[in-house]
Amino acid sequence: MPKRQFTEEFKKKTIKNMIRCKLTTKEAAQKAKVTETAIGYWEDRYYYEAMKELADEKRQRKRSAAQKDNRKSVWHQVNSIAGYWR
Repeated sequence: MPKRQFTEEFKKKTIKNMIRCKLTTKEAAQKAKVTETAIGYWEDRYYYEAMKELADEKRQRKRSAAQKDNRKSVWHQVNSIAGYWR
């Protein structure tokens, strides 16, 4: 049977899902249909990079939520002072 090769993107995604869902190495291996050894290697190689990407995603979600809140508050503020805007 030929050796399967996985892209870097797949490996990173698997490790990110492992971190995000708080999976064990065994659970992540079963979910991705790879060996536990492979997950261990990938974790050694991509763990910190995946953690950084997850933190960046979280920061971006917070920032976009804050911007949405700011837009709503400005809109209500304008409506309450000037009435309806046409």
